[in-house]
Amino acid sequence: MVPIHSSASVGSSVLGSTLPQHMLRLLQPGPKLNPGVAVEFAWCLHYIICSQVNNALLITHGALSTLGLLLLDLAGAVQRSEDAGLELLVCPVFRCLSNLLTETAAEAVEGQMQLRDERVVAALFILLQFFLQKQPSLLPEGLWLLNNLTGMHHNLSRP
Repeated sequence: MVPIHSSASVGSSVLGSTLPQHMLRLLQPGPKLNPGVAVEFAWCLHYIICSQVNNALLITHGALSTLGLLLLDLAGAVQRSEDAGLELLVCPVFRCLSNLLTETAAEAVEGQMQLRDERVVAALFILLQFFLQKQPSLLPEGLWLLNNLTGMHHNLSRP
């Protein structure tokens, strides 16, 4: 008989390992970013975040910063017409950021790329405009992120 573990204990085990840091490293934008791997890890990260086991730990590991930089990179890619399959990565990135921004720990983040930076909102609009006709199902996801970025606790600032 296989022992049954609660999702909280499994989530704690995952978060207690080095796996989240490796996942975030593989999501960092740059020439070594593998889109296929990034899609898989972005969805894995989304499911970990949705478990709400310890999102504060993910935030302290730089999840907000990494995902924010990835969002900027994705907006740049669509502007360069390098959009092949990007919607597969945009959706989980939108969801991860939206969920993490609801955490109280997100308010206390210092020293990381600030998501209140207006470049993040500009990148979001670039992506929404680009995918509006091609992938309209991303619109609600993007609007949810916009709501969480610009909510009453978030003031936009210039870089």
